[in-house]
Amino acid sequence: KTGAVGKLYFNQDGTYTASAMDAKGQPVSYGGAWTLKDSGATICLAPKLPPNSPGSAPSCSPLMKHNVGDSWTVTNDQGETFDISMTAGH
Repeated sequence: KTGAVGKLYFNQDGTYTASAMDAKGQPVSYGGAWTLKDSGATICLAPKLPPNSPGSAPSCSPLMKHNVGDSWTVTNDQGETFDISMTAGH
């Protein structure tokens, strides 16, 4: 955990957009594709970033049902842990 904050907006067509701050505190926006596997128990994200950029590798995380206002912690298959909050929007 780095304390960095990012937002992901998921679209029904299997794409997403993300916004975050880079290591220098500059805003970064990028897109990517998401897929479900394991009968919907896992979500995989494939960001569209330049090769070898931090965060450019695809990753998968467990997916469970949550409601707007819920917060939880998740660790992906790369060993990265994130604090997640679901907010209304998009």
